[in-house]
Amino acid sequence: AVDASGEYKDARYLKQLFVEAIKEVSLDKVVQFITDNVVVCKSVGLSLRYGFPHIFWTPCVAHTLNLALNDICNPPRQDTDPKGHEL
Repeated sequence: AVDASGEYKDARYLKQLFVEAIKEVSLDKVVQFITDNVVVCKSVGLSLRYGFPHIFWTPCVAHTLNLALNDICNPPRQDTDPKGHEL
């Protein structure tokens, strides 16, 4: 675990953390990284392919489903007047 509470979590910082974790675990034991779907994580995951072509980045399925269900269950509100015309 890393306490990153005071850090700006940009791609450079996250990539550094991921590379350190890969080296700590051992390069031959890591085949996949799973993160949430924020753009910075996707960027880092894809950039790791250049240094570690055997490691795949995958977005978290639970996070993806959560985002999709939130979009479905909470559609943008559109106000209408009583006659059904959009305002």
